[in-house]
Amino acid sequence: AILGLFVTSGITILESRMTVMFRELSMLVGQDNFSTSTGQRVALWQIGTALWLDKPVFGHGAADLPLLINRHLQDEFGITLHFTHFHNVFLTTLVEGGVLGLTALLAMIAIPVVIALRVLAQATLEVERFGATLLLIFFSMFLTSGMVNTVLRHDIMDAVFMAFLAVGLYLSAGTSLPEK
Repeated sequence: AILGLFVTSGITILESRMTVMFRELSMLVGQDNFSTSTGQRVALWQIGTALWLDKPVFGHGAADLPLLINRHLQDEFGITLHFTHFHNVFLTTLVEGGVLGLTALLAMIAIPVVIALRVLAQATLEVERFGATLLLIFFSMFLTSGMVNTVLRHDIMDAVFMAFLAVGLYLSAGTSLPEK
């Protein structure tokens, strides 16, 4: 019953947000209106893409990123809000560290996922399978949320990332105790 309540609430919230997003997209396409939440994200992504293409290999670095974002938002879109990232962890990483930075981030994601998939294919112990499943669920959520926001560089998110990574890898390694 409680799970049903959560699912119903989640569907209602998602449906409401999707309705707003489609309305904002029609305003963006029809009126070139970047003042909505969706419009601001599109503006950020356009700026981020242009900045990355400007320095694709090494990026611009992290120090001046908010200044770059906000100057371009003001100059190109007339938006005076202040942002510190591009609401996409992959684009933010590309602008800050270029292809080299993105390669490092993707390795940080891919290595635990490959380990988890190998464990699921070969493990016989439930604890190993649980750890691998935990890793896959966490990284799926990480990748999904990372496409529309930043999931690293926040103290709590960094701590959650490290905790799930450590616990998931530890559990998926199994135990040195003999099976009974």
